Amino acid sequence: MVRVSEKLPQVLESAVLDLEQGESNEVARLNGYLHSVAAFEQKPDSEWLQVTFRFVDQDAQKLDYLSRLIARGTAQKHFVPGA
Repeated sequence: MVRVSEKLPQVLESAVLDLEQGESNEVARLNGYLHSVAAFEQKPDSEWLQVTFRFVDQDAQKLDYLSRLIARGTAQKHFVPGA
């Protein structure tokens, strides 16, 4: 989810998603494209957008980082901003 005010690439445009997690603030730069965008709230002035980002990276190290990030989030049972 992102705020409407944030600059987004167009649908199907390539983009890089920077994911930062952990105490060491390690960053993974994952390549992909913006697959879809939808208003999160059912009103024309929705403040939030739900975006679907499809990854195209085949880099084993990046995929391992993403797997660990997902596993951490699953163990926490909730999203922790800045965790």
